[in-house]
Amino acid sequence: MPKLVQSPNGYLRHDNSNKSMNSQQTQSDHCSCQKVMDKINRQEIKMRPHCYFVAGSLLLALGLFLMIFLTIIFFSYAFLHLRVHEPFGYLNFGSLGWPAFWATFPWWLLILALTSLFFGIILIHRYDFTRKYNFGIIIAGVVGVSLICGFAIDELGINENKMPLCCYNHLSNGQFTNDSWLVGQVSSYDDRKIDILTRAGKHTLVIWDEESLLPQGGKFILGDQLKLVGQWQNDTFFAQGIAISKGHFSAIDCPCDDLK
Repeated sequence: MPKLVQSPNGYLRHDNSNKSMNSQQTQSDHCSCQKVMDKINRQEIKMRPHCYFVAGSLLLALGLFLMIFLTIIFFSYAFLHLRVHEPFGYLNFGSLGWPAFWATFPWWLLILALTSLFFGIILIHRYDFTRKYNFGIIIAGVVGVSLICGFAIDELGINENKMPLCCYNHLSNGQFTNDSWLVGQVSSYDDRKIDILTRAGKHTLVIWDEESLLPQGGKFILGDQLKLVGQWQNDTFFAQGIAISKGHFSAIDCPCDDLK
């Protein structure tokens, strides 16, 4: 119902301004539609077939599924990498363990996961429903689901048993032995001397002294998986720090399992 307003001469009258504005908007929309139809009739604008939009929707859905799938896979391999290499274990050696930590942390897997997640979020934003809800909550939900699924895949061992590990093994192989650290399994033990069997199947003599860091003590048994930081001298590794590792070496088909 139109409201009453006072005219300049003091009389009350109905306010038709809104009605006039609505009428003008309707006329403007009608003119725009008419212009578009005229261009279509003159073949200045070509209507795309319905299958074009169907194909576009299918490709969008496929791309979104692929990005989310890759995000979950990369996160699962990041969890596997953390479980196998235990980069945080090197922090027990203080500053001596920093080089090994930075080298063995799965930076490249996280970068790949975040990249695929970024493109997935871009594709999600193209859907109309994202304009009806808080987009920040949608992003948080996608990230949370991807992390949970990646963690579940790793916990169930699917990324070990059902997926090819050749590329992962190739990229992470050098992270068990380096100029300043060594990872392997105890094959024999003597006073301040350990024979370590590395993932490459090579036996390495490890020696340490009273100044070496031993966060868990210096008592080792056959089959213990060790992380060591120190320096090489020819084929002998002089350890400045030794810690027992809980890394799951069977995930990368380590020959050390033969000692168990």
